[in-house]
Amino acid sequence: MHLRVITIRNGRNNGKNFRDLLENLGSIASSMMDAQEHLHDLTITADHERGLIENVFFWKSAEALVENSKLNENQVDAEGRPVRHLFEAIDGWQVVEVLQEATAEFVKTPAVGSAVHVRRLALLSSGVDDYVRYLRGEVIPRCMASGGFVGARLAADLGRICGLALVYLYWEDEAAMKKGVAQEKVHEAAHPARILEETFREVYA
Repeated sequence: MHLRVITIRNGRNNGKNFRDLLENLGSIASSMMDAQEHLHDLTITADHERGLIENVFFWKSAEALVENSKLNENQVDAEGRPVRHLFEAIDGWQVVEVLQEATAEFVKTPAVGSAVHVRRLALLSSGVDDYVRYLRGEVIPRCMASGGFVGARLAADLGRICGLALVYLYWEDEAAMKKGVAQEKVHEAAHPARILEETFREVYA
């Protein structure tokens, strides 16, 4: 699977505008899933405290990803205004990354309102397979034992010798996520990659 990750960072979480943007992105996601045969899935998560919103488009091929490289700026909200005005209202800056899915294991589909712990890693492309084994062999079994675990995904920049990777651990709710994160902190010394950032988010689509 080929992923296009669009992240809005340092947005102003000024209440209504932030919520309006998330609601409209959810509406756009539904319409895109209906209209794009090469789009396998689309997820939206947000960390309100950091003013962060992330959209991940899961394309079935690299060609489809390139052909559909950006959101349609002509999309309108419920009041008929271009959606881009909502991006402008929360300010922030946008980062676009192209990754490939290295592995994904889910007990069930993450529901809207569930929680997700996201780690951004510095990971050698030669170390992706090792990290997949670590995730499957150690992290996921610990998460399963913790309770409330929904699933995990690893996406990596496989085209670079030293690139980035994103690890998503999905939980039924914030309480389950906090318990799982506390458990993982104990094992952090054995982590096979450098952790650049971690965020705690809510699933919106």
